[in-house]
Amino acid sequence: MNRETEKWTRLARTPKTRDRIRRWVRRERIATGVMIASLIAVCAWPVAAVAHLVWTLVRGEDQPYAPWGWTFLGLLVFVALAALVGGAVRSKREEAVYAGGRVTLGRVVEVITHPSDVHGDTTYSLMVSAESPGSVTMRREIRMEHEWRAPEKWEGGTVRFRHNTLDPDELQDVLFIEFLDQTVQRREEGRP
Repeated sequence: MNRETEKWTRLARTPKTRDRIRRWVRRERIATGVMIASLIAVCAWPVAAVAHLVWTLVRGEDQPYAPWGWTFLGLLVFVALAALVGGAVRSKREEAVYAGGRVTLGRVVEVITHPSDVHGDTTYSLMVSAESPGSVTMRREIRMEHEWRAPEKWEGGTVRFRHNTLDPDELQDVLFIEFLDQTVQRREEGRP
């Protein structure tokens, strides 16, 4: 068990939650291993295809071509499925980590934009400030890893999030739930 998992289980309030965290961490490791193995297989595919072609030509066979196209397509489908399963397992692990956490409302005090040159997706860090019991102001950083509309409107907005500690400077102890202002606005408009 790594340090991060130990920290999560230590913060969990019940033995059932600790077991749930350990179970989802194991599943996440398995999903990561399957994803890595499938990516290695996709990268090794061209070498195997060329080696097979050379081998069949050296042996003098009339039909040197095997169903390599179908094999490659199958590998790509397997990689895509492994990525989807890995994402779902990661989400479940995050839910397990914060299952016993406190739900808090906070105000977005700053939005930091992180442009990406690699695949063009922009990510955002929402710096959130919230009052905890005992008049301590907690600070949290919520990472948005996908495109959202109108990030300039988030500053000053209210968000609902989960956290496990009351440490005011534990920036990463956060699980984003929703933008409260948008939820209220949708309800006023009659949308779910």
